[in-house]
Amino acid sequence: MIHHAQVQFVHPKTKEEVAQVLADAIAQGKTVSLRGGGNCYGDTPLNDGGLVLDMAAMDRVLSWDKSTGVAKVEPGVTIEKLWKTTIEDGYWPAVVPGTMKVTVGGACSLDIHGKNHFALGSFRDHILSLDLLTTSGDFLHCSREENAEVFSGVIGGCGLLGCLVEIEIKLKKVSSGQVEVEPIVVESFHHLVEEMERLAPESDYLVGWHDGFAADNKLGRGLIHRAKHPQVASSDFFDVKKQGLPSTLLGVVPRSWMWCGLWFFLNKPGMRFINYLKFLSGKRNERKGAHLQALAAFHFLLDYVPGWKKSYKPGGLIQFQSFVPKADAARVFGELVTLCQAKGMPPYLVVTKRHLETESLLPYAVDGFSQALDIRVTRSNHSRVTAMVREMEDIVFAARGRFYLAKDGIMTAESFRRYIDESHLVAFQTLKKRLDPASILESDLARRLGLN
Repeated sequence: MIHHAQVQFVHPKTKEEVAQVLADAIAQGKTVSLRGGGNCYGDTPLNDGGLVLDMAAMDRVLSWDKSTGVAKVEPGVTIEKLWKTTIEDGYWPAVVPGTMKVTVGGACSLDIHGKNHFALGSFRDHILSLDLLTTSGDFLHCSREENAEVFSGVIGGCGLLGCLVEIEIKLKKVSSGQVEVEPIVVESFHHLVEEMERLAPESDYLVGWHDGFAADNKLGRGLIHRAKHPQVASSDFFDVKKQGLPSTLLGVVPRSWMWCGLWFFLNKPGMRFINYLKFLSGKRNERKGAHLQALAAFHFLLDYVPGWKKSYKPGGLIQFQSFVPKADAARVFGELVTLCQAKGMPPYLVVTKRHLETESLLPYAVDGFSQALDIRVTRSNHSRVTAMVREMEDIVFAARGRFYLAKDGIMTAESFRRYIDESHLVAFQTLKKRLDPASILESDLARRLGLN
């Protein structure tokens, strides 16, 4: 969200048009990057001076089989369109991010995760097959049985190995269009780790929120939201209309205006106040116990305030998301927040999740926890934020941690090589040379990290 690029956008509607764009790019000596819903926090879809292939217009649901829960879609289909197609038949995407505006192609290319990574893995674990268009014009059908190496590399390959034109995905049968949500107060990061480990075996979803301004003996205080699918089946909320987010705040203020109110509080005093109120509200809600919440309302918190990114203008934000093995997670997360506070740049939002090891050529998750820190960037603090991030990286690397490229916009090639296994990187680059020998598929992220 702090990156800019001068690019030429192309909006293909068919796979034949995609093939023509790639052929023209080769003939003209241009590079191409791929864009889905435009929800990355970094520069993954940007390609300064080149072409950006915007896949949003390729948004057809090609087939949906309610007897098997299998959908075939084009890459521009959003998570929103996917769940709205399947919910009335009692199916929900097995893995979703914090916004429904992400495309299935983008979710595949960056191997997204959700609040249930500890239980159901990442997006790759639910993809059955995919059709890939290479820069040479070949169409490859890939699965765990056919072109398995390509299948594995493309998922999480940041759109650098080829262009997805069709994806077959397995959805999850659910008992209800709601989940039972239980808020649990935690007093520290150590308390969070203990509680999530205790709750994980009997939970479908777990996510932690923390007060980024709380320090000293209150450091890490926050909430866990634990959710489970109801044991008693109910079809009441399988109606798409009942899944919609509220259109107004307090029945008066349109959601499209809410970002203006957020902008008013987007400063250290305002965010300190909001974090404090959220913690107090969480303590009150814990006493009330579990409550039912629609699936969309529980999962897609980023969609409650459309245009929320505008509130960070004119600077932007970085999200520093680290993945740390469970033995060191609590200590590392405390050190990271403390460092931000000491530098005078406390995180406005702190979110934690439980993860399992990721199987990928460019892996990010570990058997442990992730912490996402939203740090505001302004014209005056940009260099200080960058310097602070280098110190934060050192803390994470010392604990054998990793990072997630979909959220990264500031790491250097040197830092990248401090955590990526050399054999994984060589395997990825070898596959890249095989599928894209002229290195037509490029991006600002790929150049920044030396992926090609």
